[in-house]
Amino acid sequence: MMQSHILKRICPFILVLAFLGPPATGMLNPAAVYCDALGYQYVTESTLEGDFGYCILPDGTKADAWKFFGGVQGEEYGACARSGYRQEPSSDPTLCPFAQCAVCIVPAGTLIPADILLNLRYEETSCGDGTCGTGEDAIFCPLDCRSGDMDNLCDGIRDNRCDPDCPDGLNDPDCGGVPWEGAELIYIAVLAVLAIASAVIYLFLTRK
Repeated sequence: MMQSHILKRICPFILVLAFLGPPATGMLNPAAVYCDALGYQYVTESTLEGDFGYCILPDGTKADAWKFFGGVQGEEYGACARSGYRQEPSSDPTLCPFAQCAVCIVPAGTLIPADILLNLRYEETSCGDGTCGTGEDAIFCPLDCRSGDMDNLCDGIRDNRCDPDCPDGLNDPDCGGVPWEGAELIYIAVLAVLAIASAVIYLFLTRK
């Protein structure tokens, strides 16, 4: 009876601790996440040897998803090519937490893993958890991602932070580049000045 009485007293505390404890997080498939982040279709096929994942590339090629992630297939459709960088496969453990990954060669010869360039995360996250994860950016999840963060979004907002998602600093005024919106306004202003100047010259000539 004493043991039953003790269990009745401590069970509520165990339940409370269970709810207060950190939620369990799962690990996503990096090759699938990389394929999906680029907007391609990830499919799995079952064989006698097991299940295999493939990434359907824009030209219809069915690339082995892990080889695509590793930079040995579909290089022209990878994250590096999309950002205008050269790519090479790497098995350097300081760059790749997995057996192999694609790395981008950015200006000055710096190597950046392609998944880092895309700001990919492989833990299951949700907006509001304090982590700027895969599929989140400063527009769709400002709670976790700030403007200028590496979130696969070059927003071109002046925030005193050079956005690493803007290739070579273009389209971000904080990197020294001119955002498209700014360039468009300058173009309109120049046309307006030329139109006014032409009108003044025309009036001056017609009065003579």
